[in-house]
Amino acid sequence: MTRLMTLATVAACCAIAAGCGSTSSSSPVGSSSGTTGPHTHGVAGKTSHVTLQNGQFRPQHVTVPVSSTVLWTNSDKTKCAVVATSGAKFKSPAFAAGSSFTFTVTRAGTIHYHCSTNPGATGTITVTG
Repeated sequence: MTRLMTLATVAACCAIAAGCGSTSSSSPVGSSSGTTGPHTHGVAGKTSHVTLQNGQFRPQHVTVPVSSTVLWTNSDKTKCAVVATSGAKFKSPAFAAGSSFTFTVTRAGTIHYHCSTNPGATGTITVTG
């Protein structure tokens, strides 16, 4: 029952975060990480989901069109701050398990990022025109 309530809380947080605005960049945007499997593709104006779980971003690579939002959800025990290392400029505040961060891509390109508290967690976002 507790696990079900936790999953419902995470789902509600994701829905709220997806509808509550985002951070955008004027830098080129490209590769990224994700939730299930090695690579996912997004749809313009929609949200692509990436989960930090067991010290890794899943999926690790996502491909999205310009104007899409990427939503990272922390499902790990430690806080995570998502930081772009190239292709865009963003840094989330450190967020705990069950919390999320969003970023809306504004230009085609490749974005590389990592978790500042777990440098082994890396990902890329490929942004198509």
